[in-house]
Amino acid sequence: MAFLAEGKLKKVAVGGAGLQVVWHDAPDPRGGSWGADGNIYFAPTNASGIRRVPATGGTATELTRTDRAQGQISHRWPHVLPDHQALLFTIWTGPGPDERRIVVQSITTGERHELVPGGDSARYLTRAQR
Repeated sequence: MAFLAEGKLKKVAVGGAGLQVVWHDAPDPRGGSWGADGNIYFAPTNASGIRRVPATGGTATELTRTDRAQGQISHRWPHVLPDHQALLFTIWTGPGPDERRIVVQSITTGERHELVPGGDSARYLTRAQR
């Protein structure tokens, strides 16, 4: 299980043993998602893009970058899709409901598509989860 607390990305075994800091710099996080590809995708601050770090720890790399010219403040609430090839997340341009967009982005190519204007945090649900 992974979680963001005390400005850090941490993981622990479900039984509670072996607490480990995976990434040390997440001072104001806005969500995370553990992919089956062995990476954790997370938004470390309320004014950043999304980072990717191996679940075993290591260097976090920038997966998305905010575009200030388009008024983007942050990318938040990432969710890895079941095909492990795409990431669902919210682009936040302000506090109003019309200042958010839910998008999907290819993890490998970076190609991005807007799915829903407005909205806050999207999650993919299989038919069994509905």
